[in-house]
Amino acid sequence: MKPNRISAAALLAQLVTALAGLNLVFVSPVHADVLDNSLIVRLNFDAAPMGDVIVDTSPAGGHPGTNNLATWVATEAGRQGVMKFDGLVPNQITVAAAPALNSPVGTIAF
Repeated sequence: MKPNRISAAALLAQLVTALAGLNLVFVSPVHADVLDNSLIVRLNFDAAPMGDVIVDTSPAGGHPGTNNLATWVATEAGRQGVMKFDGLVPNQITVAAAPALNSPVGTIAF
């Protein structure tokens, strides 16, 4: 028995037919910051850490980060305010343990 084969043109025609019945809406991305009380920690890198302290700019504001050998860079690859980590040197940014950070849900975003 020969395998069931379909040409690229036939597959494209089937895909277009299937998509024709859908109502697609394209929404431009929203670049809004979450600044309400649900934000527990926000570490900005707009400026180099002072004394290896990275200020928590969230509304709570009580969880600063500590820079351990990472390097702040003003711009890199089109991004501004970047912390650069070297894979050959142990470096990290840490945040002290706190009850507010013990949550079964949440998002960590970079």
